[in-house]
Amino acid sequence: MGPTKKTLSPLLGQNEKEEFEVQYGARRGELVVLTNKLGDFRRLYSYWQAKLVPIGEDVKFDVAGFDVDRKRTRIAYTTNENGFTRPHALDARTYKPVHLPAFPDADHVVFGTSTPDGRFTTVGVDDGRHPMQGYVLEWTTGKLVPWHTPSTPEVDTTKFARAQADFFPARDGTRIPVLVRRPEKCAADPCPVVVSFHGGPEAQTKPGFGVWEQIFVDAGFVVVEPNVRGSDGYGKALVARRRRPQAPGDHHRHRGCLQVGAVQVRVRREAAQGGRLRG
Repeated sequence: MGPTKKTLSPLLGQNEKEEFEVQYGARRGELVVLTNKLGDFRRLYSYWQAKLVPIGEDVKFDVAGFDVDRKRTRIAYTTNENGFTRPHALDARTYKPVHLPAFPDADHVVFGTSTPDGRFTTVGVDDGRHPMQGYVLEWTTGKLVPWHTPSTPEVDTTKFARAQADFFPARDGTRIPVLVRRPEKCAADPCPVVVSFHGGPEAQTKPGFGVWEQIFVDAGFVVVEPNVRGSDGYGKALVARRRRPQAPGDHHRHRGCLQVGAVQVRVRREAAQGGRLRG
């Protein structure tokens, strides 16, 4: 008598256009799923008994990524909050929040890999003024220990301009997210502006340590980086608006002044550049 035949049946994602990222959960037969299927934003779910149950705090931001340690004791994940990366953790069995230590003031805090016993996890911290610094988080004590100091020989990066998140209204009233970097003198005086559109089109300009942007800041320019319709990281609705007839209006070159939220930057000169689709 021959061996019993086994069949594989898909659980998630087959014949669907939504995103799914999956790892094993703490319970037998459970999966931890990152998907944007059930809402405008990517969120974590427990897939148990053929049902997706949301876990973690319901914030109106995308979950950027997650990882379940090998012993399946905790779920470490990050949220993309207007381009800034924020860390979170959950108990893998109860889904209750796990306390995290106070991280340095930073644009991005990202989790790396964990040790096989789940005791330690590497953490990357980008404060916007230095290359990313590595830390090791010990979960049992909550200690965060730096493992190296960023090095930029002969360059004082402490004066780099950090990106500020804001919005400006499109011609139809849509709030368009934008990142702005300014030289100190431009807080009060008119300055020339460089507007840089990301490529993609479904990509996202994010803050953080940026030497390219700082070249213009050092030369006296305000650097404005919009995340126009079609940009990732702000929900499916903004991505979908790229396909509408009014979408090309996002590329309109503003003259006289560039309205960035409640802040008005009057300019005498303006230049725009972009990559790929928006170039």
